[in-house]
Amino acid sequence: MRSATSDIAPRTEAASAKPGRPRNPRVDAAIIAAAASLLVDVGYAELSMEAVASRAGVSKATVYRRYRDKDEVVAATILATTDPPPPGVPFPGGSARQNLTAILKMAGVAMSNPAWPAILRAMLSDHHGSGGLLPTVSRQVIEPGVEAVRSLVDFGVANGELRPSVTGAMLHEVLFGTLVARSMLGKPITDEWIENVVASVWQGFGTDQPESESETGSAPGRRGRRD
Repeated sequence: MRSATSDIAPRTEAASAKPGRPRNPRVDAAIIAAAASLLVDVGYAELSMEAVASRAGVSKATVYRRYRDKDEVVAATILATTDPPPPGVPFPGGSARQNLTAILKMAGVAMSNPAWPAILRAMLSDHHGSGGLLPTVSRQVIEPGVEAVRSLVDFGVANGELRPSVTGAMLHEVLFGTLVARSMLGKPITDEWIENVVASVWQGFGTDQPESESETGSAPGRRGRRD
């Protein structure tokens, strides 16, 4: 069974680069692992820079040289579990649907990490709190993801796969919101499930389906209920 930190490798873009002696990657990894395990054990509200330093076996100054506050530590922990969208999206030779499915599968691997439920709880707990975590995560994690999906939407609209009314933000919220909900429920995120989700979304957003009544101007019909 994997631990909450076994699959986490540090990526510390969140911290500003400073001149001087190169950082020790083992120290970086220890800090990220400590933050991830503390999120699981005590939650975001009780996590502190002092606790991270203590669990990592380093000084508090060592942690502060890398991160300004605990929000940056948590954001770095999220980045450590999440591969960034690959450069050159859309991938040459692939359809928008194939590209998007590939990115969702990458996200699904990250969200299968045992640390992710604690990370999600941390973001939700900060919704009515200081407001420091969500802007940091949004800037460093969510916005790059939205931009990657926006590129795919532009590509899909241009090649006739997607309706012109579809936006990158809309598709990102629908698909990644579904991933987040499934992760929070503790259900497995498999490749087959992701492919089924994309297929369902494409029925509404793709151009191979008839336009809705509001778009064609015809009278609305009664449809059967689907739960």
